[in-house]
Amino acid sequence: MDYYSTMKLLRRYYCDKTVPLRNLYNIVRTKEVIVNMARTKWSLVKSRLKMVEGWSKNGLTESQICKNLGVNRTTLNDFKDRYPELLEAINRGREMAVAEIENALFKRALGYDFEETKESSRVIDGKTIKCNEKIKNHLPPDVAACFILLKNKDHSNWCDNPAKRDLAREIFEFDKLIEKIRLIGDDSLDFHSAQSEHVK
Repeated sequence: MDYYSTMKLLRRYYCDKTVPLRNLYNIVRTKEVIVNMARTKWSLVKSRLKMVEGWSKNGLTESQICKNLGVNRTTLNDFKDRYPELLEAINRGREMAVAEIENALFKRALGYDFEETKESSRVIDGKTIKCNEKIKNHLPPDVAACFILLKNKDHSNWCDNPAKRDLAREIFEFDKLIEKIRLIGDDSLDFHSAQSEHVK
């Protein structure tokens, strides 16, 4: 297809007869350049997926990751939509960071033994001798770490306000029942009978 027929199609596409053909050609060239720039940026980002995963693992926000990659936030979001490997790398990094934090919290909740190397110097027969001693220490269980773990991992048995939790559960069940009645549209069931059934 030659230049003139291409411009004619473009003019028809833009539905604006007042725009000169040369301007339409420049618009198309600009869009091609932008698309090529995006492809070039993706190739740069693709080559750094391991680094993106590491940054995510180290707790960097997506804005900080954008800054490290040299792209803006919109471009990163567009790449996450188009290329699932980028989203997977970010999520993998976050999951590894959460797992490491959970392990550290679990270890702190149970308490643990650790070795510490202590340097000391002694004077024997007028000579200073440096000694390294290995000392075994024990860090006792931390109550706050236990509370955090139990509250988040076994919420049904460990919560601040069990009455509030039970009330929230009842309200949720009651809302489900009301929604079910609305969907069925049964006029024989009125609000009071539904409430009495829920209380039973």
